[in-house]
Amino acid sequence: EGYHDAEIARLLTTEGFHSARSRRIPVSLVGEIRRARGQISLTEQFMTQAKIDGYWTVFGLAQELAVHRNWLSTRIRQGMLPAKRHPVVGHDLILDEPEGLDTLRAQQERCGYH
Repeated sequence: EGYHDAEIARLLTTEGFHSARSRRIPVSLVGEIRRARGQISLTEQFMTQAKIDGYWTVFGLAQELAVHRNWLSTRIRQGMLPAKRHPVVGHDLILDEPEGLDTLRAQQERCGYH
């Protein structure tokens, strides 16, 4: 948990694990095992979960505000919306605080985005 499938495969191979037909652990095998256990990938979490560890994902906040993700991404790029990058995936995370939501809702109304 917390790593891309490729990183997990690399770590397992480095530790001496291998698959039945290869000297390494293929990324596809890590994905198969993860899905068989009902776990979604780290990237999928950002595309399907509203919040991660007390932070909004762009997906989740866009749904909360009923705006397109690009509306938020533009504000992040322009420095109008503070965000931090997830250290593994690199996706933006926005701190869940009421003042931030109020500010975004006010911006929404000013630009006519409803």
